[in-house]
Amino acid sequence: MTPSGTENEAGKDAARQPGIEPRGNAAPAVRTAGIDQQSQIEHWRQSHWRMRTLFELSPYSIYMLDKDGCVQAWNPKSEQTFGWSEREVLGRLPPLVPACNVPKFVENHAMVWAGTPRLDDLLPTVSKSGQIRQMLVSKLPIRDDSGQVVSSMTIMRDETERQRVWMQLVEDRTRMEQRVRQRTSEIEASNLALRQEIAKRTGIEQSMRHYQLQLRSLASELRTTEERQRRRIASDLHDGIGQSLALAQAKLAELTSCPKNTAHRRGLTEVLEFIQHAVTMSRSLAYDLSPPILYDLGLEPALDWLAEKFGVEYKLLVHLARSGSSAPLNADVRATLFRSVWELLMNIYRHARTEQAWVNVRRTATDLEISVEDRGIGFVPAQASGGLGVFSIRERMESMGGSMDITSEPGKGTSVVLRVPVQD
Repeated sequence: MTPSGTENEAGKDAARQPGIEPRGNAAPAVRTAGIDQQSQIEHWRQSHWRMRTLFELSPYSIYMLDKDGCVQAWNPKSEQTFGWSEREVLGRLPPLVPACNVPKFVENHAMVWAGTPRLDDLLPTVSKSGQIRQMLVSKLPIRDDSGQVVSSMTIMRDETERQRVWMQLVEDRTRMEQRVRQRTSEIEASNLALRQEIAKRTGIEQSMRHYQLQLRSLASELRTTEERQRRRIASDLHDGIGQSLALAQAKLAELTSCPKNTAHRRGLTEVLEFIQHAVTMSRSLAYDLSPPILYDLGLEPALDWLAEKFGVEYKLLVHLARSGSSAPLNADVRATLFRSVWELLMNIYRHARTEQAWVNVRRTATDLEISVEDRGIGFVPAQASGGLGVFSIRERMESMGGSMDITSEPGKGTSVVLRVPVQD
């Protein structure tokens, strides 16, 4: 729009286009006879200049519309944003309105012209190049001094980038929620599989515990049967073979008292000596298989006999000490502990390279503990595989709910502690 050359022409333009006039520096001329009117005109001119400056330099797209919705003014930001110059849009409907939004535009314009502002509507717009931009649109009615709506001002802020970022955030959030749901589903599936595996393993462990109990029961029964067989064999040796040998010995003794010649006497004497040795060996074997003292008097007296036996037969001095109650023990526990101590003393005799051993029996209200110690050459437990005897002892202790602990160090001897639960 070309600014007028005279004040009268500018005044006519302003009358035709209320609000912010098209760009120009002229102000309308008003015939007045008084100084007050001139002052008012000057005040209006200054206000108009400030408004025009804000209109021109605003960072937002602003345009003015008349009652028919045609453009009255178009600021530089609108030209920069949409590509149309002010000359191209003056006097026509705003070309930035997409065809599909024209009915909505007409409706909103009618509301504004009726005095109702429209604030912060997010609307699509189209530029001269065809680019779609999202704008935050506010429409305000412009009134004259009498309160009559004479124009409408549209202020638009470009929200395209913000909406793009927002949509990107929404998409990212949607993808993230999908991933979270997917991951949650995977975790739930994994948890279900884990619970099933745990249930399966729990069932296996229960079965194993059941089998262990059965094995312990079988082991206990086997030990009882073994001890019973030992006692039977010992009884057979003592009462059967031992008695037969004793009778043979007596008969030979009678024969040696009246031999026909010296040669016969010498031969009978040698046979008698063989039989006497056989009688001694059968008695010793019977005691080794099943010492009667273990069943007649209990564990501690049987260990006393065992200590004496090792001192006489193996020259191993065994120091025996005891503390606590000496109440009778279960036959299975008693026999197992006695055989275990015997095996440990035999290991000391064979491997420890020492002539002394210490056996200490301690009994509490709930446990029986036997320690077997020596001060021999020792060994490194972690490097020792352990013989069949040690393995058997450990298995017997665990089958009764007990334990076996081995402590040893090269040059400082060995200590083996057997523990089993007992009841008074």
